[in-house]
Amino acid sequence: MTKRPLLLAFLLAAFLILVLGERGLPASRQPELSDGETVTLTGIVEEIAEKENSRQIRLSHIYLSSDLSYQRQVLVYENQQTTLKIGYKVKAAGSYAPLEEASNPGQFDQKAYYEARGIGMVLKKAKLTVIEAKENIFFQKLYELRSFWAQNLEKITGKEEAALLKAMLLGEKSGLKKEQKELYQSGGISHILAISGLHISLVGMLLYRFLRKKKRSYPFSALVSGSCMVVYGFLTGFGVSAKRAVFMFLVYLGAELLGETYDVVSALALSGLLILAEQPLQLFQCGFQLSFLSVGAVALVYPALQKRLGWKKKAAMSLLSVLSVTLFTLPCTLYWFYEWMPYAVFLNLIVIPLVPVVFLSGAAGMLTGGVSVAAGMFLAGASAGVLRFFQTLLERTEVLPGSRAVIGQPELWRIALYYVLVGAAVWGGRCRARKKNQHRIEVRIFFIIFALCILCLPFHRPVEVTFLDVGQGDAGFLRTEAGTTCLIDGGSTTVSDVGTYRLLPFLKSRGVSSLDYLFLSHMDADHINGAEELLKDQFRGIPIRHLCLSALPGDETRERLEKEARLFGTELCYISRGTVFREKGAEIRCLSPVKDQKKEDENENSEVLMVEISGLRILFTGDLGEEGEQELLEAGTDLRAAVLKVGHHGSRFSTGEDFLEAISPGFAVISCAEDNRYGHPAPETVERLERAGCRIFYTMKSGAVTLYPVNGKKGWKLEQKFDRIERGDSYEHS
Repeated sequence: MTKRPLLLAFLLAAFLILVLGERGLPASRQPELSDGETVTLTGIVEEIAEKENSRQIRLSHIYLSSDLSYQRQVLVYENQQTTLKIGYKVKAAGSYAPLEEASNPGQFDQKAYYEARGIGMVLKKAKLTVIEAKENIFFQKLYELRSFWAQNLEKITGKEEAALLKAMLLGEKSGLKKEQKELYQSGGISHILAISGLHISLVGMLLYRFLRKKKRSYPFSALVSGSCMVVYGFLTGFGVSAKRAVFMFLVYLGAELLGETYDVVSALALSGLLILAEQPLQLFQCGFQLSFLSVGAVALVYPALQKRLGWKKKAAMSLLSVLSVTLFTLPCTLYWFYEWMPYAVFLNLIVIPLVPVVFLSGAAGMLTGGVSVAAGMFLAGASAGVLRFFQTLLERTEVLPGSRAVIGQPELWRIALYYVLVGAAVWGGRCRARKKNQHRIEVRIFFIIFALCILCLPFHRPVEVTFLDVGQGDAGFLRTEAGTTCLIDGGSTTVSDVGTYRLLPFLKSRGVSSLDYLFLSHMDADHINGAEELLKDQFRGIPIRHLCLSALPGDETRERLEKEARLFGTELCYISRGTVFREKGAEIRCLSPVKDQKKEDENENSEVLMVEISGLRILFTGDLGEEGEQELLEAGTDLRAAVLKVGHHGSRFSTGEDFLEAISPGFAVISCAEDNRYGHPAPETVERLERAGCRIFYTMKSGAVTLYPVNGKKGWKLEQKFDRIERGDSYEHS
């Protein structure tokens, strides 16, 4: 470590940032604004990006008033296409949209992502007025050149190939279809779509060696190739991977000029220090972690393994390189994406050697396409052909058994122990290098396999009950002692694609590789639209074994769900009062509706489920109203429950006093959106719950609310995603 002081400095800086945490780092003061509030500000145009239905503008040097500056950047979305150039000073008036913080486990944290990039605010439906038309000539010309080359790619290749080439050559990913992203992610090769060291080193080294071959001096060759790579970095948006690669390339050029040995690890550490000095929050981002771990694996793990194993054949060394990167990045991959693609190792062995062909052929076509479309098409033909080959390869691999393994988000102690064991396997025994018996390959393999077991195997999936935050909607998750998983409802009218962006990531983060039961209380959109997404996407998502619907006459919506379920082999179950699902330590009993007795009000047809799990009774009532509650009381149903999932999002027409008295809950959970148009939760309902001595938790304030047993099942602990209410409350139950 002392031989590499830059590495030591980088590790110390990273440790300091980790100790301080995201909240301990200095931050600019955030103005107090409410969602939808009109905000007027001035700023300088830094970046312009065309989106599908709008244009995104990034502004810097922000002033909220003549004397009140704002230290972060602002993203502005406008629909009207004002004539703008980079460098213009503009006035923007738009609707404030708060950055969305992850309110559920597994959910993408938009707020953390943008804050790491220095962006603190988003304005939508903005109107822009040019105050000072003084363009930044350098960056404006780069923007125009990027747009010009993007248009060339669209002319010389097919739409899908153009979108991929724009991502690989220009860093422009907005044109990629959702299906394309998922296909490359499912194959574990989505990294080739990002501007990274693979691109920078390919272009930079080709240019530098070409100039040296032409007998140009070291300073001239370094200046030209280094400047070109810096300009290329700015052209592509200078993401974290591109910054890291450009910094490392500049260090390489400096070593060439000075006649010194280029040390990859020191260059990597220096680039990390420079990036963290500018944006310390990048340390907590997936892109930063994967980028640095990948290069670290190639620089440190691969040489050590190659030395230990003695592999010298080119094919074996390529395999070892990919395995090294996989080993070193696997914990990070699982922590952020919750699943692993076993075939990714072999796919990368095929794909990575062909990336230079795609890059060079696509670049040649892009550069010539503006002069001659025919010439551009000819030159880009190889890249288009290879991309089509990639697609075929990924599609064929995707349908193979075991093409993906949902592991879940590993705990930090597992990750730490994994790296200790892998480190022992890779670098252990150095001090006894001459004693061959101490370096048996079998021992190293054992350590690596043991590390993989520690990281990936589900030694114990905890019993839990989680009420997810889905905005104006409902979703509850259960896991029993036997490992049976259930989702009760899954929908929202305020969160778009709630199944894709909230339910599915949550389930994967919990290690749910298949969902045993999906209960849908009734057919309102705020209870089923996310669940329908899960039903439709079982091929790339999570298989669902049973869909449980009420034993009532169907309608068009229900028939559509049944059809989607049958398409993937999901078994249909029709439940009514008296239906019981029972296993060791858990029981789900349906209390309503009565079979074939459909009511005019859809809410009154809601499934009412009494869940008993490890001794805790929880009552789910869907959107049941006063009429249905009265029927349950008259039927003499045992409604006693420690936890009440408050009906109809806290509507004043549900959760009556007599009903509450019969349940006698210790606490209640209300699932609704803040500032929803229905006025949920109703003050009358909240007052009734408080009079009943019930502690109330709101998903809109707490985020996801999770219960799990503690103290040998003598009590249950409650956790909230946000610390807006007391955290870590214990609830004792008999």
